[in-house]
Amino acid sequence: MQSRKPFNFLLPLLAECIFIGALSLKSCQAVARASLAPVIIGLCLYCIVFTTTGVSEIDYGVGGILMSRVFLVISLLLLLPKDTPILQNDEIQQGLDPDSLPVRQRLLRSFSLLVNPRGIGWNCSMPSAVIPETRPIPRRSFILNELIRIPLLILVLDAKETLQAVHPLLNVVARADDCSVLRLRDQPYPIRCVLIGMWAAAAYAVIMLQWSVLSVLCVGSGLSKPKDWPTFFGPLKGCWTVRRFWGKTWHQLFRFTCVSHGRYVSRKLGFALVSSADIWTTLVVAFIVSAAIHSLGGDYMAASRATISYKFYLSQPIAVALETLVSNATSSWLPHVSLRKAIGYVWVVFWFSWSTVDMLDGLMCQGMMRREMFPSFIFRPLLEHIWNGTNTV
Repeated sequence: MQSRKPFNFLLPLLAECIFIGALSLKSCQAVARASLAPVIIGLCLYCIVFTTTGVSEIDYGVGGILMSRVFLVISLLLLLPKDTPILQNDEIQQGLDPDSLPVRQRLLRSFSLLVNPRGIGWNCSMPSAVIPETRPIPRRSFILNELIRIPLLILVLDAKETLQAVHPLLNVVARADDCSVLRLRDQPYPIRCVLIGMWAAAAYAVIMLQWSVLSVLCVGSGLSKPKDWPTFFGPLKGCWTVRRFWGKTWHQLFRFTCVSHGRYVSRKLGFALVSSADIWTTLVVAFIVSAAIHSLGGDYMAASRATISYKFYLSQPIAVALETLVSNATSSWLPHVSLRKAIGYVWVVFWFSWSTVDMLDGLMCQGMMRREMFPSFIFRPLLEHIWNGTNTV
């Protein structure tokens, strides 16, 4: 890691500008599109392999985003130009052909398609997907809701940093030279669940905080409308299966990137659209791509190795297959929906408490999640004040 060059944000910015320009070319200019793909891929891979920000947690996120761009370039410019995601619901209703737009509008469309997190107007969905109708919300109400959400997310991050500072296990791990001696998997099951939930909540808060700030800036300035910013995460109450967790609850930032490659493989194998073979092929390939994004991108840029996260993502289709078999086998003698959902929630908690620990152990041993990323200015000072006050009495 010491031999790496400092990360230069101008390189991925240049790659993004080239990507926007390539995607704005008309369908008849497919050769020009394809010729620009190696340039974009080369810039992204150079940043992953040869540069570092100096902070492992940031490297992990940046590496994952850059590798996702590599796969997105492959899908949009090389493999699936016809499956380029729809920008807005209006394009579906009007049957608008992007090639008919002027150059300026095509550039704006490509910019919105690639830069906006989650995708304007559900552009992360495949064209064959059913896009749900969004309830209109006034601009002022949208901005007010997000301004209320931002301090709540900051509180979540503050609570995570406080717990990491005061919890004995995390304190020891942060100071240990060899954290492999003290593994998360070896801890009592309740402690393991609490710590996994804490890190998941922190990841949710970090992603949502960026989304909320960007949405307030874009909607407040008039660059976009509230309907262009669909919810980034789904509700927790909907994840009574692992499939629903990944498909409806967790963020969909890489959805099109992963699913498009699955659709391509399924099409090449000759499977009918929405058939069982198509669905399962798409699912398995999508998680293989997700494993590559997090391992070849995040793991390698942060730790110069690509063997930390892949097991977690490659194991998810196994969980989906297992729960599908059990659900089909028990549907006749366990028809009560509420009871099935209750059992499903227990199953999801058990699955993630078992499948996540090795990845978290590996990340911590590479220096991630062992430092204070955000200064705790609420809960930790409050606890210290209470503790000092108690000791002086």
